[in-house]
Amino acid sequence: MNNSKFHKYNNNFFINNKLLIEVPALIKNFLIINDLIILLIDSDELKDDKNIICYNLKGKLIWQIGEVSKLHDRNYFTSIYINKNNELQAYNLNGVEVTINIKNGSIIKKELIK
Repeated sequence: MNNSKFHKYNNNFFINNKLLIEVPALIKNFLIINDLIILLIDSDELKDDKNIICYNLKGKLIWQIGEVSKLHDRNYFTSIYINKNNELQAYNLNGVEVTINIKNGSIIKKELIK
């Protein structure tokens, strides 16, 4: 999919320069996977650490990630990426890498890698 038609600005996500999604915090990064938009939002403005959210291309919320077992008071995610096996992964503040089910946002696997 052509990523040039997608962009973020503050807490807004646009497709073809039309506002599609507004989230409660700054969008730090995004991935387009199949027909899904995965957003990593700034956790400083949230009350919890569930800062990865998935929408479809029509702007409908599909899922929000659950929390990983807390090692410390804060446990938010700092990055999202696709691994060499084409799986969605994320890394959190406490050094835990998780593999995420793209269909429902559940955590399939987690590993302390810090």
